[in-house]
Amino acid sequence: MLYKNLRIAVGIITALSLLLSISAVHNYRQYQELERLRSTHLLIPPPAPPAPPHISSIDVFHPADLEAVRREIEWEKSRLKAEINQELERMRAELAF
Repeated sequence: MLYKNLRIAVGIITALSLLLSISAVHNYRQYQELERLRSTHLLIPPPAPPAPPHISSIDVFHPADLEAVRREIEWEKSRLKAEINQELERMRAELAF
């Protein structure tokens, strides 16, 4: 009985390893095909994404501009913090009923 179970286990392991090796060969062939297509058909590299308009329109950042940006970021952070606190209070009120 033990011998039969051992043969079944060995058969299952052999079948799984065969499937794994077939899958590895298939993946390698797909990779080779992809590399071949990439080297023959994509002679022109894809275009770079455009720069965001607020960066491309500004030539030089001045310290005053940076300070204004810093103030705007701080204002946005405080606004978001207030929204989160309001939402937390609303959730606490709902849970307390």
